[in-house]
Amino acid sequence: SVFDLLTAAARAYNIQMEHEGGGDMAYINGINYLYEYDYGELSGWIYSVNGETPSVGCGSYALHDGDEVLWQYTTELGEDLK
Repeated sequence: SVFDLLTAAARAYNIQMEHEGGGDMAYINGINYLYEYDYGELSGWIYSVNGETPSVGCGSYALHDGDEVLWQYTTELGEDLK
């Protein structure tokens, strides 16, 4: 899953990561000491796979070989990243 990939990358590269839950219910609170709500009530982490933002949580999205995952910090629920 996207969550598994992020967890593995954080361990491999010694990047701080904080989350709630696990498996299908995983929710990312912070990466590298940047947390949701640090820049307002609409800020936080979102991910995309192959340029698309899935409608499921990162623990529920199954990856396939060649998929490109991008985590970005948004300050406007993703509107600022379009």
